[in-house]
Amino acid sequence: MMKLPPLNKNLDIIDTINISPIQKLITNHPELWKSMTYRQDKYKPHKNTESIICIWSGSKNNIKQIIKHEPNYNLFETFIKNIINKLKSHFNWKKDIFIYKAMFAKLKADKRITKHTDGGPLLRIPQRIHIPIFSEHNLIDVDINNITYHLKEGTIYNFNNTKPHRVINNSSKDRIHFIIDVSEIGTLPNIEKTMITIKNFNDKLIEIL
Repeated sequence: MMKLPPLNKNLDIIDTINISPIQKLITNHPELWKSMTYRQDKYKPHKNTESIICIWSGSKNNIKQIIKHEPNYNLFETFIKNIINKLKSHFNWKKDIFIYKAMFAKLKADKRITKHTDGGPLLRIPQRIHIPIFSEHNLIDVDINNITYHLKEGTIYNFNNTKPHRVINNSSKDRIHFIIDVSEIGTLPNIEKTMITIKNFNDKLIEIL
């Protein structure tokens, strides 16, 4: 499975974006990191991470769903819409944009995300976008397909998660990225139509994946 449109390289710089308002929001809401711990509890490569989830994948009765966490999404909505506008222009997308995943991911100081490759259409087909929010980039190694990169704050990157990748935080500070998976609506229609909106992650309508 390839990215649509194809991303043949490991990493592509798309644009830059003002992250100052987001840095303030993140700093002022430390409690958000504890609202959902499933990702670091379930997936071994992410055991040294924490997340603020806006849109995520889940299921109910073994049927996959896209879950929009309304409070978190609303808090960061302006930032997300600014990103979408830049991506739509960059990719020359004509249709509306569907968000399959949107989250802030923290890699703790002096920790690492072990090498892994993302699998399944939901992870491999949409564009995986990374935006460093807090990052001592010279001290953080992002390895994609055995090549090391240093991603700078406020830069929008198209990240090829279909290649083996890992992250090593050699700094004394937490690294925080905003990660969003997007494509034109209709790319994965069967999963797109399952989106539901929730107000908390204990909602009985969902099971987090």
